[in-house]
Amino acid sequence: LAGLLSMTLNIVNETIILCAWAYVISRLFHTFVHVVYNNPLHRLMVFMVSTVILLVMWIVIIQHVMLQSRIFNF
Repeated sequence: LAGLLSMTLNIVNETIILCAWAYVISRLFHTFVHVVYNNPLHRLMVFMVSTVILLVMWIVIIQHVMLQSRIFNF
């Protein structure tokens, strides 16, 4: 959803692209851990990393929207 929203709002910068690819790679790694040896602690750590990456994406999108609408002047 974050990637679709960033494309819709034309928010394409290095941070968004890097976060999007990092998120995809972390989810693939999560799947690998689940399928190969299924250690719940390792899966949780990878899941938390992917969640933080997604949170960074949302923060960048919200910051961009707030700066464009000039609600807050930073």
